[in-house]
Amino acid sequence: MTQNKITIIGAGIPGVTAALLLADLGCDVTIVEQRRLPTSADIKPTTRTAAIWNGSLEVLKGTGVWDEFKPRATALNGLSIIDDSAFPRGGNSMVRQDFKAREIGQETFGYNVPLLDLTVALADHAKSHKGIKIIEGETVTKNHDLITGADLVIGSDGRNSSVREWCGIQVSQKKYDQSAMTCVISHTKSHENTSTEFHRSGGPCTFVPHGENQSAIVWAENHADADAFMRLPKDAFIHAIQERSRGLLGTVDLVVEPDMCPLMTLRADRLTAPRTLLIAEAAHVLSPIGAQGLNLSLRDVGAVLDMVRNALTLGQDIGGDTALADYERDRRGDMGLRTRGIDGFHTLVANDNPFLARLRRLGLKAVGLPTPLRSMVMEKGLNVR
Repeated sequence: MTQNKITIIGAGIPGVTAALLLADLGCDVTIVEQRRLPTSADIKPTTRTAAIWNGSLEVLKGTGVWDEFKPRATALNGLSIIDDSAFPRGGNSMVRQDFKAREIGQETFGYNVPLLDLTVALADHAKSHKGIKIIEGETVTKNHDLITGADLVIGSDGRNSSVREWCGIQVSQKKYDQSAMTCVISHTKSHENTSTEFHRSGGPCTFVPHGENQSAIVWAENHADADAFMRLPKDAFIHAIQERSRGLLGTVDLVVEPDMCPLMTLRADRLTAPRTLLIAEAAHVLSPIGAQGLNLSLRDVGAVLDMVRNALTLGQDIGGDTALADYERDRRGDMGLRTRGIDGFHTLVANDNPFLARLRRLGLKAVGLPTPLRSMVMEKGLNVR
């Protein structure tokens, strides 16, 4: 076995980020991806964006890609949360809290990024890195030489992870009776670099800044209603968005056609197996509330980097039991807290129970008070530090 040989299954953002950081440590890294990696020729407007908060952004910056990519991202300097339980009536009864990054001494909370563009930027960087070999359009089994001959195997192959299956790792999952619709809109009023999240009984509807006078929308409804909205003529769909924006963004129009996916929560019962660990959606899948998914995945990558760096410093086996136990211990708490917290928050938001609605509104009013709770919500909830 070649020392410090790492095989990463999956070439999404977390997998390639891990490859770049580990190759910079001097490891011999191979990425295996069953599909062809996207190139600049594949870049087109899509509905898929993600907010990356500052704490997780530090991991991405370590790849050396961020400075060149940053102009394509949109700064998120503010966050507005609006309880709109009475929608479509009762606009005056909305409870709103505005949070500004400057309140906690930050310029921004983070950035909204187009995921395809970022994937291409990372892939291009990996292709030129002498410490990384990329195998595209192939799948491997647990008996492949790239698996049996590796010091460490990293499963970053998504929610239907083959690596997780090889290892016999079970999952705990919960499927919601909801789907998320995503699209990109233009609007006549400035978003002022503020992400606005409306909480309604059908689910949250979030408008995330995505370029000048454009926003990416993540809008959750129960399956039947989401299907009905997706079948609407274009003008009727735009009108539905206009109503749900409550006029905050002026007149809206559709820039990228809507897409839809079912919502669920998934958590692997364990994160490691002999010479193997799981990261990103192979380990956890979250509801889009709070934009925690990719951020949690990047923190997984940061933990892997720390684990391997520490093992190398101490002369230990990078895929040995000691190193893997460190990773499991490091990530278990954060992952459990986020998955359970987001699941509970999702249930609280997407609920028309009168008691929960009152509790939701009282909680939102409470975080508006100038107390340590307000700062904690921003710093811990958004992982900005």
